[in-house]
Amino acid sequence: MSSLITADIVLGVLGVVNLVLLLGVVRRLREHAKAIEAASAGGGAAPEVMIAPGTAPGAFTTSTTDGVTVSGEGLPGSALIGFFTPHCGACTEQLPRFLERAEAEPGGRAAVLAVVIGTDLDEDTRAMARSFEPVAHTVIEPPDGPVASAFGVRGFPAVCVLDDDGRIASRGFVLEELTAPVAGGRG
Repeated sequence: MSSLITADIVLGVLGVVNLVLLLGVVRRLREHAKAIEAASAGGGAAPEVMIAPGTAPGAFTTSTTDGVTVSGEGLPGSALIGFFTPHCGACTEQLPRFLERAEAEPGGRAAVLAVVIGTDLDEDTRAMARSFEPVAHTVIEPPDGPVASAFGVRGFPAVCVLDDDGRIASRGFVLEELTAPVAGGRG
């Protein structure tokens, strides 16, 4: 009989401990829900995709997939630049819109830089790079490559437009976030 009483006490204590832990988890979930709600309502800071508007990217020099040397100093004013990776669903979704916008750029292929994050050994990376080549100078580089580092890229896809002084005019995770003028709006 005493073992039954001991078992009941142990089970009761375990039940109370479980309840306390559960209440702690519920409290944390409510805090997270409030933080998410505040962020989606504009009360929280959205993650930054790259360096801030008004900032010039760092210096870089690299080669495109067709052997052209590209540098930060050689980018034209109002250049459209995009960073993509083939293993990212959002990148795949944005690809057709980026290609369409790149095709409409007034400076043509010379005013567009597409950076594919990956390795030349990966067929998916090479295939994505080939899709950009008709409308953009295309670079394949690792995540810590010279162009991604110069722009401080922190997520994918990342797109930006440079102003005439070579500074970030507008940036975002999707083309619709860019506020800089598009084809025909620059002068």
